[in-house]
Amino acid sequence: MPQDSVLPAASAASSVALFSESVFGAAEAGNLWIPPNLIGGRIPHVPNREDEMVWQVASEACDTERVHYVWSAHEGAVWYLAAPSADFASASGTWCVLAALLPGTQGSRPGPLCYMLKDRDAAILLVVGRDHLNVFRNDVPTIVAKAERVAEDLGGVDVVDVLPLFEQLRRVEWRSASRLEDQQRRSLTRTGVIAGLGVAALAAVVWLGALAGVALARSENEQAIVLANQSATKLLQDASGLAISPARRQLIDLMDLNERLLRIGGWLQVYQISKENGGTSWKAIVPPTVTADVIEEMGGKTVEEAVGGYLVQNKGARR
Repeated sequence: MPQDSVLPAASAASSVALFSESVFGAAEAGNLWIPPNLIGGRIPHVPNREDEMVWQVASEACDTERVHYVWSAHEGAVWYLAAPSADFASASGTWCVLAALLPGTQGSRPGPLCYMLKDRDAAILLVVGRDHLNVFRNDVPTIVAKAERVAEDLGGVDVVDVLPLFEQLRRVEWRSASRLEDQQRRSLTRTGVIAGLGVAALAAVVWLGALAGVALARSENEQAIVLANQSATKLLQDASGLAISPARRQLIDLMDLNERLLRIGGWLQVYQISKENGGTSWKAIVPPTVTADVIEEMGGKTVEEAVGGYLVQNKGARR
């Protein structure tokens, strides 16, 4: 879960006093505020890829690559809220109280249940089901009626009024695509430096080999010169072989598969490399709109229906 901070009691009281003016209306820095185009959802949890996957699904749902989002990992899933960054043009420094109620956060309660936040003219409903999360926003009578119906559909679950909980909740800061891009750029920079050091080391080995050959050529006969040339040639061949090693090829294949899945809105569940023969097997979830020919191009086949679409795996892999 991204870092959060405790909301001081005085600040909380101030936010409650400004509730009708700030939560649904004009945003004021430091206050609670709910974006007008807020969405929410649940996706499978892939460790160390939470930001990337939340940004992917949120940008598709919001129809823009510029999004603000928050997430919490809990019981094998990532629960998230997001909104277009354009909503925050005049709302910097605000925070969303519903983010502090996502499953797995300190202020959340065991689900399934509903959270409702009401103002004079508007209300919002956060529905936390066993395997889904939804956000509804409308006028107060509509949302109250919606909450009653949803609670009954979920087996008579509680509808929790959020307003009395303000002083107990933690302030959760929004994350943005620009932060994710900065992290990715730093990661790419580190990778580039490491790769550059590796190439430099290989070049040094080849140069030393060639230098040894020259020295040997000056002190020995023609046969020694031939042996030195053969040694230098072998060093060059070994260096070239490193560039296309099996480990590098497997990494390239993994990156290619992951990129294909991201383009179609899917995500990778399992990617395994056999210790015996180096073969790979993978499983992924793809949206129901993905056609069979697209799955075929990835070298996959449909296995069965799954939450969020279809489970596919590479041909020849065992279930």
